[in-house]
Amino acid sequence: MPRTTRWLGENFITLPVVDSTNNYLKENAAGLPHGAALTARLQTGGKGRLGRQWEAPEDSSLFLSFLLKNCRLEDLTLLPLLCAMAVCRGVTRLSGVPCSIKWPNDILAPAGGEQKKLCGILCESVLGRDSNWVVCGLGVNLTQTEAWFLQHGLEHAASLQMSCDKVFAPEETAWAVLNEMEPLWEEYLAHGIRALLPEYRQLCVTLGKEVQVIFSGETVTGTALDVSETGELLCNIGGRVRAVRSGEASVRGLYGYQP
Repeated sequence: MPRTTRWLGENFITLPVVDSTNNYLKENAAGLPHGAALTARLQTGGKGRLGRQWEAPEDSSLFLSFLLKNCRLEDLTLLPLLCAMAVCRGVTRLSGVPCSIKWPNDILAPAGGEQKKLCGILCESVLGRDSNWVVCGLGVNLTQTEAWFLQHGLEHAASLQMSCDKVFAPEETAWAVLNEMEPLWEEYLAHGIRALLPEYRQLCVTLGKEVQVIFSGETVTGTALDVSETGELLCNIGGRVRAVRSGEASVRGLYGYQP
């Protein structure tokens, strides 16, 4: 997949090994330009949401992070949704695999007759001198086998090769995502999230499903209705619409893919 971006990934760094691509960009953000991107062949200390550790064999996954500067506070809650859309667009364009989103930003792909987790996304803010900076990190499973996932207790995960029986290199997958992220980010900055939400809703498999929402240790059951313009999941819980914010509550499906 050739590069089509103008500024995103113009500064493109590739490392043989790193503890975390997100950590590297956060630690070096002050000296890097807006749009800098980083990939690594091996990541030894990667993490996902809620601090979960994530590792994979060398060259078996795409480990990609990129840096966005001059962000507004409202951008921080919507960036995970935009990144999820970019991954869905990019991976589908690259491979033909129809990807979907489990709110807010887990990417699912069909494998073995089920929807399984293909990619996780973690966006982290960095305190800049005069503005908010954000590091967006993602890990796309490319070549792991079903046996490998089962061995590591990840029965609900899949690789792109499991979905389409094709092997894609990390770098071409990185450009497939970055090529989609740049226009998405520019459209969002120009017109806001409202114009992009219909596409996100169409991709989001959580909507319309029964979910268990865990607030501070208390589990309640409801139905996911919609995604708000601030990125919240709107759920009907006991006849009342409640807004669920990513990071404040954990949403688990009652059937199918479980996080």
